[in-house]
Amino acid sequence: MPVPVRNAYTAALHNAALQVRRVERFGRRTTRSSVERVRLTAVWLQHLDQLEADAVTPSRRAFLVEVRSSTLAMWGFPLDAGAEHARARALDPGLPAAAPREP
Repeated sequence: MPVPVRNAYTAALHNAALQVRRVERFGRRTTRSSVERVRLTAVWLQHLDQLEADAVTPSRRAFLVEVRSSTLAMWGFPLDAGAEHARARALDPGLPAAAPREP
């Protein structure tokens, strides 16, 4: 799969896993089931791995690792997020020293 297409598909998977939609006539917000969200995230992570492998510059690779770090922090995995942030900083020392935190 060409890199631009994989970029777009990977972003769509990530956004779909986080999507909130309105249902019913009163507009009650609901999220996808946790099973759906976990599966979409697993597929997204596989594509992110491939994008990282295909990255031609260390800064691009560091950016992709940092995206993974931010998502892990958002999902409540601060230790994994910190480890990924450290890996991103090893690839690009210009990144901020602080790892992303859960919002």
